[in-house]
Amino acid sequence: MTNTPLRADCARCAALCCVALGFETSSLFAFRKRAHCVCPHLTADDRCGIHASREAAGMGGCVRYDCLGAGQVVTALFSASWREEPAMLEVFDKVRALHELIELLVTAEQLPLDAEGEHTRGELLRGLDRRGGWSLETLADLDLPEKTRLVHGFLRSLSGSVAGTG
Repeated sequence: MTNTPLRADCARCAALCCVALGFETSSLFAFRKRAHCVCPHLTADDRCGIHASREAAGMGGCVRYDCLGAGQVVTALFSASWREEPAMLEVFDKVRALHELIELLVTAEQLPLDAEGEHTRGELLRGLDRRGGWSLETLADLDLPEKTRLVHGFLRSLSGSVAGTG
């Protein structure tokens, strides 16, 4: 089951990463920002005021960040922006984590898995990958900690079988 990689489409997003994510002052970020706080560079129309000069402004972490498509998925689920519906930020956090799990399983397809490993990988992926099919209700019902435990457990189980590859 090969999937198209998840990709961000910032034009179809309500700047969720500019609000939901937090970061510390570092070589990638010119200042500290707490999670679920608005970036000072965010404009009233939910666009980055320094988009063309992010790197020069000390915001290279923003240039390198990829939500793996979580932003546009969540934006499509709501009828208003996070300014009117702050629950979007929590849903974004969940979908972003979900997409990270999907990306791990898609990447694991590159590994020399035996039939049982490939079956398990495929089952886990099918249980998570509903691009276009998630709703607020199905996301609310998703047990993300359990799915995370299962995916990470599966990936840890592969360490012995792939240690000698490469």
